[in-house]
Amino acid sequence: MTGLIMKLIVCPLAVVAEAEFLPNVNYLSLYQPLAVGVMIAVAGQLTENLLLRCSLLINSLADFFLAMVAVYCSQFFFPDTYVTWGGASITAYLVAMAEGLSHLFRLESWQTGKDSR
Repeated sequence: MTGLIMKLIVCPLAVVAEAEFLPNVNYLSLYQPLAVGVMIAVAGQLTENLLLRCSLLINSLADFFLAMVAVYCSQFFFPDTYVTWGGASITAYLVAMAEGLSHLFRLESWQTGKDSR
């Protein structure tokens, strides 16, 4: 449960930050990158549960590709949104790095028996 809460905080913040600082990720309103971030967090949690026994590298690559496709395809669902593949990949890289740290935290807490699931 703590993994989902961490994802629901980190993923929207990462997408909002990239939307503010990158010129090739342009959302019209604040709710749009927040919604994309929440969607990435929920989908990331589902894929993490599906790939539970896989390595950290496979989980991180899955998070990267999931976030890249989600950010790029968000321009087709929100009006006046412009996202390039480069902007989507940079945003996905930031999300995947944050997710990788989250995976490390969860793996460490799982191995020491402090997991709160």
